[in-house]
Order: sequence, then C-alpha cells, then structure tokens
Amino acid sequence: KQAAIKRMNDIQRSIDGWEGRDIGQCCSQFIMEGALLRAGAKHERHNFLFDGLMISCKANQSSRLPGAGSGAEFRLKEKFVLRKYRIVDRDDSAEFRHAFELVGREESGAVFSARSAEEKCAWMAALVTLQYRPTLDRMLDTVLHREEQAQPLRLPSPDVYRFAIQDSEENIVFEEGAQSKTGIPIIKAGTVVKLIERLTYH
Repeated sequence: KQAAIKRMNDIQRSIDGWEGRDIGQCCSQFIMEGALLRAGAKHERHNFLFDGLMISCKANQSSRLPGAGSGAEFRLKEKFVLRKYRIVDRDDSAEFRHAFELVGREESGAVFSARSAEEKCAWMAALVTLQYRPTLDRMLDTVLHREEQAQPLRLPSPDVYRFAIQDSEENIVFEEGAQSKTGIPIIKAGTVVKLIERLTYH
C-alpha cells in the first residue's frame, strides 16, 4: 500500500502543470505507462494509466534547460477519468494504425495509436479490464455466493475439531446492537478457543 502511494506521488511530482485532486486521492493502483500518439498531436505523448485515471503528457523541454525551475520530466496535457469513458477498438486505416478510442459519455473523446499491435493489445487489455472490473467483481461475488449456498461448509464434530463448538453464553459474548462495517458482530469477551476461531472468521 505504501509503495503504491509513493509510486503515485513520484509520478505526480514528475508532471508539471498538475491541477485538481492528487492521483492518490482518486486512484489506488498504478497499472502501466508508455508512449502513444494522440490524434491531432504532432508528437508522441507519454501516458500513465491508473485504476481510475489515464494521464497524457508531453516531454517537458524546459526541464532540460539550464536554470529550469521545477525540473519536472513531463508537462500535463490531458486527464481522462475512466468511469466517464468507454474503450472502443479502431480498425487500421490510412489515418490510424494500432489505434483505440476513449469515447466520452459527456466529455469529448480521444484516439490514441500505439507503436505496434502488441502494445495496442496491452493498452486495450488493461483499459477494458478496468472498465468492466466492477461488473466482473459483482458477477464473481454472485457465483461464489451461490456455490456457498449450494455447498455449505460442513465442519467435523467438536471432539475432532475444537473450533466447531457452537456459540453460547458460556464461550462468547457479543456487544449488544453493535456490528462491524462488514456486518460481523463485535465481540465483547470469549474463551481463547472462540477468540482464535473468530480471528479467522469470514
């Protein structure tokens, strides 16, 4: 977690002209980076992809001059909040090769071209995964829940597995009317065996 935050902070410090919320406030994971040609731009841009944001930059020429102030390696050109866009594959044409498009639901979109088919596939795979991750997570949760209901966990008898003893007033006491954020009752007191069992409760 700390390494991920440091990585995002380092990237943000390398970008001149940053505005708005910090990367770490709207993203939790750095995915990839690389060069892409933005339709309408003269030169390739360096792009950073996070789980909630794609940042498009150009090389900061002023940072290479003697006496330059910030020393930032890149200059910010565009930010794309991924939840506001959908990813569309573009066929090769006379105008674009190895291209894909970020189509805005409200904002204007952008077409990017990779250097090769392999690089395009890498960007597309990452972007599409991020786009559909919430849906896939919900589908997985549903499948796992159904499997759990169809095949409930069967514990051995307490004389074989002592952590299978049923909860009772003699071995565990819960806080009345209190639950954790996950919905699990908060323990007030309990026997050592019960406390160990609850440490692995899920």
